[in-house]
Amino acid sequence: MTTIHAGATLERNPGPKYCKDLHFAELHLRGPAPKVSTLRRWRGDLPEGFRLAFVAPHGAIHGSNGQLLRGDDLAEAASWLGEATRALEAFALVLPISGTVTPGQRDRERLRAYFGAIQDPGFDLVWHPSGLWEAPTALAFARRCGVTYTCDPLEHDVPPASLSYARLQAIGARTRLGDGLLYDLGDRLGVIGRSEIHVAIESARAHREAVRLHAIVNELERPDEG
Repeated sequence: MTTIHAGATLERNPGPKYCKDLHFAELHLRGPAPKVSTLRRWRGDLPEGFRLAFVAPHGAIHGSNGQLLRGDDLAEAASWLGEATRALEAFALVLPISGTVTPGQRDRERLRAYFGAIQDPGFDLVWHPSGLWEAPTALAFARRCGVTYTCDPLEHDVPPASLSYARLQAIGARTRLGDGLLYDLGDRLGVIGRSEIHVAIESARAHREAVRLHAIVNELERPDEG
């Protein structure tokens, strides 16, 4: 049976009602970075076993020129990201890399250096590329670098068994994730026979949509009756 960890992308720590309905959230903080001690307190407010993924702020990935951080800037960002992720007891650090980082050789080398500086045995690195990266190329590169590739499986054609972490956004013409899209998502993720999948949803109705996705996955796994 598949264990699905569906949840919302949140700008603040999840509250009691959220934690009653769901057991996973992706924390994408806006504005000034809170103190590590504050993040540790947030973690203490969550129920035991609640799963968090922490999204790295843009400034901890890219410099003012849009390129990946390097040198002393990278070392400082890596130190803070590690402390913050461990304080939250997050199982994953999500890295949304902008389209300014291309699949070219120079940027591949810089990505390897960035991943190497951030990697920590205490949590997984989840890489979300954009721009010119095509899913098969990005997936192969992620495997070589020892990081987890993620994308929106409703936008990218990826093999069902290749994603253990998915990120969905309700943007543009897709303002909500209705049952049709959620059933499509279940099919694309290949939930039948999978052991574990994390799905982070960013939308105005993310809480409700994550709860509904759990129900749909259970329905897809139920053997046909009659």
